[in-house]
Amino acid sequence: MKKTIPLALFLLSFAGLSQAATVDYLQSRNGVAYQINQEKPFSGTYVQKYDNGQKAINVTFKEGKENGVATEWYASGEKRGEAHYLDGKTNGLMTKWYENGQKSFETTYKNDMKNGVTTEWYRNGQKSEEAMFKKDKENGVSTEWYVNGQKREVANFTNGKNSDGVMTGWYENGKKALEVTFKDSKEVSRQYWTVDAP
Repeated sequence: MKKTIPLALFLLSFAGLSQAATVDYLQSRNGVAYQINQEKPFSGTYVQKYDNGQKAINVTFKEGKENGVATEWYASGEKRGEAHYLDGKTNGLMTKWYENGQKSFETTYKNDMKNGVTTEWYRNGQKSEEAMFKKDKENGVSTEWYVNGQKREVANFTNGKNSDGVMTGWYENGKKALEVTFKDSKEVSRQYWTVDAP
């Protein structure tokens, strides 16, 4: 089955380009990119632009599969995201930015699966979340922060499930909010504190 779609719909895992002007289309046939009315998989550079002429997407294909660095920009010209591909799969660093230039997300992929540290930030530059992944599943300590820098939650994971031990949460003022104890990936106890507790 042939389906003609804008490249942005199957490219990077970024938000849609609702303001982008489509200057060309590729067909995705079973996950392989073709030029319209062509039978040979597309090889070359695909570029999509905004109405103002600013480049929106730049990605290189080899035999119908993304290969190399794929880059996305805001209409303002600020870089929006960058990912590395090998034979159509995400391999290597993926980074996203807010329009103000502040980094918003960064992780490393191996064959389309997260591997290594994944970090997210607020617009003000404060880290919002950090977790370790292995084969797309959380493994190790996962930490969340409030926008003011105060810790929000700390938990431990093994193969995507809560590890034995305690998950702790805090209020934005730094006071402890809860503790949840896990055993064999199941919750066995939960304790709460009020925000005004001594």
